[in-house]
Amino acid sequence: MMKITCLGQGSKGNCWIADYDGELLIIDAGLSIKTIKRGINYNLMAVQGVLCTHKHKDHSMAVEDLRLCGLSVFTPFTVETKTQTYGHYRVQAFPVPHGDCDCYGFYIKIGDHRIIYATDFEHIPFVFKKQALTDMIIECNYQDEYVDKSAENANHKILDHSTLETTIGIVKANQTESLRNVIITHMGDTSCNALECVNAIKEIALSGVNVDFARAGETYEL
Repeated sequence: MMKITCLGQGSKGNCWIADYDGELLIIDAGLSIKTIKRGINYNLMAVQGVLCTHKHKDHSMAVEDLRLCGLSVFTPFTVETKTQTYGHYRVQAFPVPHGDCDCYGFYIKIGDHRIIYATDFEHIPFVFKKQALTDMIIECNYQDEYVDKSAENANHKILDHSTLETTIGIVKANQTESLRNVIITHMGDTSCNALECVNAIKEIALSGVNVDFARAGETYEL
């Protein structure tokens, strides 16, 4: 069985725990090491590896602490290799534009699951239709009508993150009859209405696709 737990999402810190028959994979490490350890029930032995999308602290805070715990951490923005194998997880990193910061998404294969995890992007410059994705965990950071363009971080939000329309385009471009789940993440606290975004994606998703939004502490069966 495959499930994934959101420990945190958004600018306050991002971290997900994938669990396939007891094999754990940490995706992003933007929370304290104490919070992550608690999120895996302190079972470090079950962790096959750690993936980190980019260097910003809301994604990388605990990277070095996890390395000190003896875990293998994949930071594709610092190494030449873009593929890794962790237990039964097969991981391919792919670059996504995020301002002047090197940032990567991940295509993850395990069992009969073919998953993309991507956040902090202006767009995704690749199409995964041939891979027949089963699950997408992708950013939906803001809706234009809710962005305070006078805010100090407005340019960073608008230029370096995904709007609802971009997220809808990604789902359209990549969905096939194999798709089961779309979970939107990295939503802005004041620049995004999660339920509105979910409903908008449901309108274009194929029949039978489950659409949901990330909530800290929530576990999703894939």
